[in-house]
Amino acid sequence: MHRRLSSKRVALLFVGLLGAGCGGEESRLNPTDSSVEASAQALTTSATSQGCTFTIAAVAQPGQLPPFYNYVVTRQASVGCPYAAASTTVGSSYTSSAAITGNSLGLAIAYTSKNTPSGSSPVSVYVKQIDPSTLSTVRSSMLTCGPSIYSVSFSDLFMPDLNTVQVDGSKGCKLYGLSEMGSGSSYHASFNDFFSTTTPPTVVAY
Repeated sequence: MHRRLSSKRVALLFVGLLGAGCGGEESRLNPTDSSVEASAQALTTSATSQGCTFTIAAVAQPGQLPPFYNYVVTRQASVGCPYAAASTTVGSSYTSSAAITGNSLGLAIAYTSKNTPSGSSPVSVYVKQIDPSTLSTVRSSMLTCGPSIYSVSFSDLFMPDLNTVQVDGSKGCKLYGLSEMGSGSSYHASFNDFFSTTTPPTVVAY
């Protein structure tokens, strides 16, 4: 099970990004490519589930400039794993920030998504449940600013208990289509009963 980053480490990742509020109106905060990549350096890219080890990696597509990445989840073969080695592509992006966590119930991944190489192109965060046996996507949620130029990034993905997945990060807006408690440019998004329902996350902004 993935261990939560310390609050001090998370704070260092987003120094300089927390100066704008996110009340009823959109702020001017828009995480840059460099801030997204800084977050990626602190994320956990391997996890275990049902006796197997899984990794997630951003793999650059050959000949693409600027780089365009495929997010690839790989299952490693081992003595204690009942499944063969395999891999699958779960998404693609002009960013390369991804994380994975898991337990006996399954796997959760998160990654940033940017559709164009433009510096003004917004970034969103996908959170997905992956079946350890088939590597198929069971559920998918997106943390986004919706039809706007503002971005969402994430600094942590972990499981505080067996059936809850939490994503922490920074945002430049009120998250599109979700209710938020509080206000601010940082957020905690908690997916309760993650492996048994498709309930939207509970979001706390601060």
